Amino acid sequence: MPSKSKRQQGYMGADLARVKAGKPSKTGMSVDQLGDFAATPTKGLPEKASVSKAKGEKNQGVKSTNVAKKK
Repeated sequence: MPSKSKRQQGYMGADLARVKAGKPSKTGMSVDQLGDFAATPTKGLPEKASVSKAKGEKNQGVKSTNVAKKK
C-alpha cells in the first residue's frame, strides 16, 4: 500500500529503520508493510494528507463549557 503523504512516507521510513535497529515498531506493522510504505516515491505526494470523514461519522467538535445551565 503506498503512502498518502510525504509525512506518512517519512514516518514509515523512520519506523522501518527503528525495527531494523532491533527496537519495537511504534506502528505494529511488519518489516514488509513498512517497506512498502517507505518505498513510495514522494514526487506528487502532498506534504500532509487531508482529513476526510467516513460516511455517517458525526462531527466531534469541542463542546462549549461557558454555557450557563438553567435550574
